Amino acid sequence: EAWEGTLDAMVGAPDPVFVRLKPVIETWAGRIVHIGDTGDGHRMKLLNNFISLGYAAIYSEALALAQKVGISPPRFDSVIRNGRMDCGFYQTFMRWTL
Repeated sequence: EAWEGTLDAMVGAPDPVFVRLKPVIETWAGRIVHIGDTGDGHRMKLLNNFISLGYAAIYSEALALAQKVGISPPRFDSVIRNGRMDCGFYQTFMRWTL
């Protein structure tokens, strides 16, 4: 994603520093959010990781239960994909699962 310039960046920096850094970050990030002061980007990244690991745990448990009741990952995916429970993280997770 960095080569494609589509990564998300959460940046913590004082305003004048952020203004100087933004053109560099734009070379690899498609979405840049100025979170606040120094360190805030790291704190937000940890919160983001917390949420993503929660989703990964839910998807893993659901797939394990699906397997136990005879529902294959492709069939599971055919129900979730393009429905209300679909999202970018789900699609990334299932790309590796399928």
